Amino acid sequence: MEIDIFESDNITTPVGKLNKNQIAAQPYFFLLYTPYDKSHGVLMIQYYSVASVTTSFKNNLQFFLREHELTLTMYPFVPEKKKREFLKTSVINKISLSKMVTGKSARSKFNPLILDEDQYEVVIEFRKIKQDPSSFVNRIKDSLENKKSLFSADLKDLGIEGDDDYLLKVFYENEEGKQSHSNIKKGFDIFPTIDLPNELKEFTKDSPDLEKIKDYSVKLLTEIKAEIL
Repeated sequence: MEIDIFESDNITTPVGKLNKNQIAAQPYFFLLYTPYDKSHGVLMIQYYSVASVTTSFKNNLQFFLREHELTLTMYPFVPEKKKREFLKTSVINKISLSKMVTGKSARSKFNPLILDEDQYEVVIEFRKIKQDPSSFVNRIKDSLENKKSLFSADLKDLGIEGDDDYLLKVFYENEEGKQSHSNIKKGFDIFPTIDLPNELKEFTKDSPDLEKIKDYSVKLLTEIKAEIL
């Protein structure tokens, strides 16, 4: 497999290719905190906007622990302060309803578009909207607590029978164009990406400086420990 190489100020026209016999010399950093008196810890993995070793790193870490008869289960986590900072400058710009449909009755209503598939996914999206996240979530939670339907449209022809029969997802975007999403099953909890400040970069390079990213990560770890450890 070959990967295109671009100039930093022009990501549309490749200037060369990185082939399977070559490597990219970008450093990756991680922080692993495992307190001896707890059964859980914290793992932070740094990545770039166009490249990541996150999946490979986590797979190898799980394999290493399994070799020592230990089980590792990972869950995403973002400190509440980071979530509030993201939501403060964000709007909800898309809402989707989705469901995997298996019933023949719903499928038959869309012949010849849908034929003999065992199942398919119905997705209804509301785009180009701008809603305040806090007002939206409070409104939806209030409706659910009072057992009010979220809409009056009849979606049975699509295979959706009611409010408990689909997954509601909400998509956010902040002033800097950063995006995140949440869904109703997780109580609209969000996990926005934590972007590293440009001040952490090594001089004349796009990669982080070791000492600077270490200091930043330790401070972030202190926030996390205050919430979950």
